[in-house]
Amino acid sequence: MRKILAAGTAVLFSLTAAACGGGGQSSQQASGQQMASSDSSGMSGGQAAMGQLSVPDWMKVDKSDKTVTMDITAGESQADNGWNYSGYYNGDATIVVPEGYKVTINFHNKDQANPHSLAISTDKPPFPATFQEAHLAFPGAETPGSMQMNTATQPGQSATITFTADKAGEYIMLCHVPAHATTGMWIHFNVSSNGDVGLQTSQS
Repeated sequence: MRKILAAGTAVLFSLTAAACGGGGQSSQQASGQQMASSDSSGMSGGQAAMGQLSVPDWMKVDKSDKTVTMDITAGESQADNGWNYSGYYNGDATIVVPEGYKVTINFHNKDQANPHSLAISTDKPPFPATFQEAHLAFPGAETPGSMQMNTATQPGQSATITFTADKAGEYIMLCHVPAHATTGMWIHFNVSSNGDVGLQTSQS
């Protein structure tokens, strides 16, 4: 297990080099899921095989108002040493929201040692150790101060973002804090053109 140090970008770079050899996919499944009728997000290409689409208990969908609200927690489990989104990491889950819906994400950092951030990005893996700029999929789809350790969401803190998913496509939810995305803190975020909504996880 790599040792996480909070100080020094150079130290983080060395951790990245040591950690990029990969690792197993998380087997955690979202609890309290309400199964949906579809098993596909309507997206294609560039993603690992995913299981059936379902709505987890941390996602609320209001089709009449065209809104999706979700609680995403960093460090909810020790998967990837805590560098995960609600237990998922390294592309082993896909969140799907319908095109045109207003999306609110309540982001909570339960990692006791490290700051984290959340952004919906057009970037694709492999990711750099440091991002020079944010390539956001939608205006407002990024927690405050996401690029730096001292300005990102600190341990025990929360942040809320709201944006409109106005263009169907395949995007990425990732952490912009140096070395976090490249060592696995990212999952898929798709916007469906056919109204599909929910969560898919990698098939075991």
